[in-house]
Amino acid sequence: MNLHALKFFYEAAGHRLAGQTVPLSELVREPFIVREEDSATREQLIALCRLHRIDPPEVGLQFKGFNETVRAVTAGYGVSFLSALEVGDYVRRGAVARVYVEGVHETNPIDLFRRSNEELSPAASQFLNFVKSQLNSRQRQYISSAVVR
Repeated sequence: MNLHALKFFYEAAGHRLAGQTVPLSELVREPFIVREEDSATREQLIALCRLHRIDPPEVGLQFKGFNETVRAVTAGYGVSFLSALEVGDYVRRGAVARVYVEGVHETNPIDLFRRSNEELSPAASQFLNFVKSQLNSRQRQYISSAVVR
């Protein structure tokens, strides 16, 4: 079963691009805070730049973990490409804000694996339903806030 989490670009809440809509070609001129080489998020960012036929951003800072990455964004060191589910609390607190990028709609896959010949246990089924409802609820908030802008 595949679920998907939305991914967006984020900047410190007080940055000039916070809450703005810009083309990717403009955004990549900003310093970027990226994950380590070979991370899925970094590879997705590079692929996105290739798709749009622009050079990838220069790396301002590089970290191995999410917490370090989002703290650097919060401190105003640059922009980063992050899962909306991971960064949601920082957005709600007003520490970081989304930068809307024209023509970019990326997701992060969330995969659930099980044996094909076995049903989920009742507890696992309830957990899966909970995860789906939380994911759908939170993502609806992100989508509606994008429309309301």
